[in-house]
Amino acid sequence: MTREELFVAQLTVAAFARRAKLTPDDLRGKRRKRHIVAVRRAVAVQLRNELGISLPWIGRLLNRNHATVINYLRPKKCHKTESN
Repeated sequence: MTREELFVAQLTVAAFARRAKLTPDDLRGKRRKRHIVAVRRAVAVQLRNELGISLPWIGRLLNRNHATVINYLRPKKCHKTESN
C-alpha cells in the first residue's frame, strides 16, 4: 500500500467515525457494541469495494484479524425465528 492509499484509507475511517459520532479509536477498539460493529462493517466494505485495499491492510487499519474482515464482507444474515 502506498502512502497515498494509506492516507485515503485513514481519512475514510475518520469520516465514517465522525459521521457515526465516534472516534477512529472507537473503531479500532475492543468494544463490540452493535452500532460500532455496524460502522466497522461499513468501513471494511467501503475500503475493499471502492478502494481495493487488501484484507490484511483493512485488518491493520481497524485493529482486526483479516478473518474478521472477511466476515464483515459477507452478506449480513438475519436470524429470525418463527413463532407459532
